[in-house]
Amino acid sequence: MKKLALFLICFSTLAVAQNSAVYGTSGRAILASSNTQRAEVRFEVVGSPTSTAIRGFLDFRTIVTSVTQRVHAVSLVRANRLAVDGHTAEFAGDAVLYMRSNTGVTTVRGALVVRVDDLRNPTSPGTARDRFSMRFISPTVNFSYAFDGVAVEGDLRVFDRR
Repeated sequence: MKKLALFLICFSTLAVAQNSAVYGTSGRAILASSNTQRAEVRFEVVGSPTSTAIRGFLDFRTIVTSVTQRVHAVSLVRANRLAVDGHTAEFAGDAVLYMRSNTGVTTVRGALVVRVDDLRNPTSPGTARDRFSMRFISPTVNFSYAFDGVAVEGDLRVFDRR
């Protein structure tokens, strides 16, 4: 009888967790910008209408080529804003940017704003590519960095299950 009660508690907890309403964006992709710069991104930012908390992470890093000798890496520290409208999501939060060059690594704290456009249909390979754009701004050191590109590998998803 104790095992049955424990099973029912676990099953009901799992059912509630799976049926919770969430909205957000997630993805993992290799990106290409219009000026042939490449980057890789991995992220997930999720909100719930029953809570004001937004949870998530973002790891972004440029891919070094012979043209781009400097590496930019951005990590989202804390997401504090998320909006989903159809196939587009925008989120923002506190972030850290790391610049690696021949002289070493520079760390800059600032704010990050990201827009994700989920344009690709996974079942139709000829459709438009997903788009990812971000802007990092640090008011303390008067520095900004922006990247805008399309997913050449991987998938960027926007979802709304409210």
